[in-house]
Amino acid sequence: MIKQIREIVKVDGNHKISLFLDRLITVSIVIAIVHLTLETEKDFYKAHRSFFRVVEILLTIIFTVEYIMRLIAYNRQTDRSFLSHILSSSMLIDLMALIPFYLTLLPVDLRYLRIFRLFRIARIFKLARYNRAINIVRIVMKDRKELLTVSFF
Repeated sequence: MIKQIREIVKVDGNHKISLFLDRLITVSIVIAIVHLTLETEKDFYKAHRSFFRVVEILLTIIFTVEYIMRLIAYNRQTDRSFLSHILSSSMLIDLMALIPFYLTLLPVDLRYLRIFRLFRIARIFKLARYNRAINIVRIVMKDRKELLTVSFF
């Protein structure tokens, strides 16, 4: 079962659900970005507040399930440690995007923590994992960082 989950959450994995999950996450990220943008229009947001809430809940469910699947997919044979896995940039970005929703469920006044809502914009960075062109640029920059550094000076 864990092997299947690993293959499902792997970008471009061989499991039949993997491609569906990749596309679902990509579409969800785009919807989340549009949602976040439209939410800043106060009149529009007030007129459609319940719709915004439903969309936010659905997106959070999708991203939470994906996050949990990626936690389960940890492989101690290939990953360094579980701590390094959960502290990896992609896992931290995912967690930061989820925190604002779950903070609103706490029975305390969190108006002073509204800054955490900005973490939802971190979902944009998730796109890098699902976009081949962005990944190619990232890999080239990582492989050639010394050459790029020297060329700037």
